[in-house]
Amino acid sequence: MDFTARIAQNDGSSPIEWSDDDFTDLIPSPATESMDMENPAYFIAEVVINDSEGLQPYLDKVEATLAPFDARPLANTNVIAGLEGETPAGRVVILEFKDMDSAQAWYGSPAYQNIIGARLVSATSRVYILEGLTA
Repeated sequence: MDFTARIAQNDGSSPIEWSDDDFTDLIPSPATESMDMENPAYFIAEVVINDSEGLQPYLDKVEATLAPFDARPLANTNVIAGLEGETPAGRVVILEFKDMDSAQAWYGSPAYQNIIGARLVSATSRVYILEGLTA
């Protein structure tokens, strides 16, 4: 798909233009990626805590559920700079896994499923896993 974008400058100078050709080197090509490399996966949770006391049992145990899946915490913050669209209202948690299978295996694991109820009743969440790019 070909596209060209144009953004007007606030200072009255010439608009900035770019096309999809300007980004081709940023997007990995399947032909150049090693077929042996697996893409990492990222578990992302947008969480609004409604009952911090009720959430505590989940918080006390969740870290131990991650170790068998080699998950790496990347973010756990409520400092979010919204740029476009709706900014998450509470915290955002990002965990890195080696691949989608590992992330889904952790989420479905008995250890995690045994504690998830505390989060579900104590917080409002939007949770998803996305596939990342290989390095």
